Amino acid sequence: MCNPILWLWWYRGRPAAQLIAALEALAEGLREAFGLPHVARHFEKLKRASVDERHLFIPLHDSCLPDSLALGLMFDSDSLPPSAPPVPDFITCLWLAPRFSRRVLLWSRGTGWEAFYPYN
Repeated sequence: MCNPILWLWWYRGRPAAQLIAALEALAEGLREAFGLPHVARHFEKLKRASVDERHLFIPLHDSCLPDSLALGLMFDSDSLPPSAPPVPDFITCLWLAPRFSRRVLLWSRGTGWEAFYPYN
């Protein structure tokens, strides 16, 4: 495991275009993860629920993401993913909590991506 302070130093020197490209890759990374059996079970459970809204909360570990994306999600506090996540139609909201990040990302069908800062 790398030292997060060293990663922060490495990340801060990167051009904004690299971060944008990394955030654009988030949808594809989520698509792959959502195909895994243990994630599919969560979708099935939410689909069966008799409720008005269905929220899926995912704590993101940096080891499951490409470095550029993990660093962007951890240390950039302004940029948001440019596209909607590939969630099934019955999911109302998707919460992403990147490891070491001061923010939690929320995507909802009505508003798109937003950032919340519960640790400030």
